[in-house]
Amino acid sequence: MPLVLNLHGYTDIAHNQMIYSSMNLVADANDFVLVYPFGSTDQNGDAIWNSGVTSEDVKDLGYLSALIDTLLVNYQLNTSRVYICGFSNGGFNVLLFSLCYV
Repeated sequence: MPLVLNLHGYTDIAHNQMIYSSMNLVADANDFVLVYPFGSTDQNGDAIWNSGVTSEDVKDLGYLSALIDTLLVNYQLNTSRVYICGFSNGGFNVLLFSLCYV
């Protein structure tokens, strides 16, 4: 099965991203595994993905890469069909991730 990661926006949480995007329905109808990871927090305690636009010293690319690797090892997923999408700050991270992840 394909794998899709769906990233929340700044100050939001993974659970809300699940509700807003309704991608669970799409995943069920199209047979792919959908994961809503939760980003780290900034100095104010707000949820954030470090997409290089802040001075936060968090390694989200490493976190997402390790998450994908773990999912690929533990579940029967198609390694050539791994996708990532996101909203707002999560979308910024998608661009950065797609440029760096191999």
